[in-house]
Amino acid sequence: MKGDKTNGENPITDVSASDYYYDSVLWAYENGITSGTGDTTFSPNDNCLRGQIVTFLYRCE
Repeated sequence: MKGDKTNGENPITDVSASDYYYDSVLWAYENGITSGTGDTTFSPNDNCLRGQIVTFLYRCE
């Protein structure tokens, strides 16, 4: 799952380059930390659930 899955393009439609968290979300996506909430969405305005946080931390190893 890790590796450059974006080929330099942003596959996530609800995160734009002007968002302060753009680089972080793209990095997490490219490195297999997150796959988003849908095929092309990340849902940055939704609450992050405890289980999602644990999954992020686990995948950071």
